[in-house]
Amino acid sequence: LDLRQGSLRRLTDDVAFDGGPNWSPDGEWLVYESYRGDNLDIYITRADGSGQPIQLTRDPAPDFSPVWSPGGRHVAFTSWRTGNKDIFIMPLDAAQDAAAINVSHSPDRHEDHPRFSPDGRFLAFDDDSSGFDLVYEAALADYAPTGEPVSLGQGRQPAWSPDGEAILYVHEGNGRTYLIAGNTTAWNIAPQAFAGEGFIEDPVWSPYRLPAELAARLPDEAPLAPLYTEIVDPPAAAGPPYLLQSLPVRAPAPYLSDRVDDSFAALRTRAQQETGLDFLAQLDSMFEPLDRQPLPGQSPRTWNKAGRAFDLSYRPVLAFDPQVEVLRQDRGYQVFWRVMLRAAVQDGTQGEPLRDLPWDFRARYGQDARYYDEGGKWKDAIPAGYYVDLTTLAADYGWQRVPADTAWRTYFPSIRFWHFEKQEGL
Repeated sequence: LDLRQGSLRRLTDDVAFDGGPNWSPDGEWLVYESYRGDNLDIYITRADGSGQPIQLTRDPAPDFSPVWSPGGRHVAFTSWRTGNKDIFIMPLDAAQDAAAINVSHSPDRHEDHPRFSPDGRFLAFDDDSSGFDLVYEAALADYAPTGEPVSLGQGRQPAWSPDGEAILYVHEGNGRTYLIAGNTTAWNIAPQAFAGEGFIEDPVWSPYRLPAELAARLPDEAPLAPLYTEIVDPPAAAGPPYLLQSLPVRAPAPYLSDRVDDSFAALRTRAQQETGLDFLAQLDSMFEPLDRQPLPGQSPRTWNKAGRAFDLSYRPVLAFDPQVEVLRQDRGYQVFWRVMLRAAVQDGTQGEPLRDLPWDFRARYGQDARYYDEGGKWKDAIPAGYYVDLTTLAADYGWQRVPADTAWRTYFPSIRFWHFEKQEGL
């Protein structure tokens, strides 16, 4: 993207997924992740698009999230090659997997998103294995770790300031994302926070001001069209304040409140466009009558009774060859889920490869009793192929996931990965 002219130029032309680009210090090269042969690996290519890409990693485990060192002769990246997500640094003078150094070296943690400080003396990364996203700083000597990493704050996806004195990261809480900036050497100074309207992801701290041409052009840019428009029909004078609308889906009671039905219809269309499948055409539940009795241990008060919730079919997740994968995400003392739909077309034109192990619910029905007590287990390998994040798509349209109930490990209805609500502050 040319920030001055606003023009785009394509650098890679393989049908496979290419993403996560990062500049070399001299601006002549890009390092990125690419999905070839059902595996994510690290590649570099010239920034002008000339020549052929050069493959840096060939390990059968996924390698991704690459970043170039300020000295220009090392690349850091995330890899599953040790059985969990660790941070590695590879010297470009010996660009082979055997030369990559494991910087985090923590078999009980999952680190990601490495970022070098501008002077190359530190490497920041995040870790989400404790139930909280935490940003760490590891000291380096000749691009090898020295000592234990130090925690810098609660968040993910760190980015250094150009002078290396401060660090910026994403913090998530109460259904929103924030940018947090703090001094790395004087934490008695209160961090600064910024709350955006949308979902904040992958921040970068630029050493330059925006080009004058871009600043002048932005006010004239047409605003983005809304994802949907909620049209509410006026109710009858003596009727309820809002009506239930029937939707063309297969569900026991296919109704939603008139205040949320258009957002669901737009989400269904978007999911079909992204995946090539009409996954939301069949649901286990939508509206529930007020007198419906809950399952044992479940609350009688549900947003389904307000016409503001829907429940996916859970059965595709339990299939022997599942087309739906569910990622477990621990947030504090709560367990959340992320639903990933396998794209109908697997040539790279739909979806992205997975970067995390899905949760195996079928293991709870196996012969090993511990997996029943634990509600399942992590799958042994990341499934190959391209997937679309339905949970993130749903959030774009105002439909939020919910945490599992505390009994989810031994009581299947408490898992709730299938449940989405649109409360809108009610």
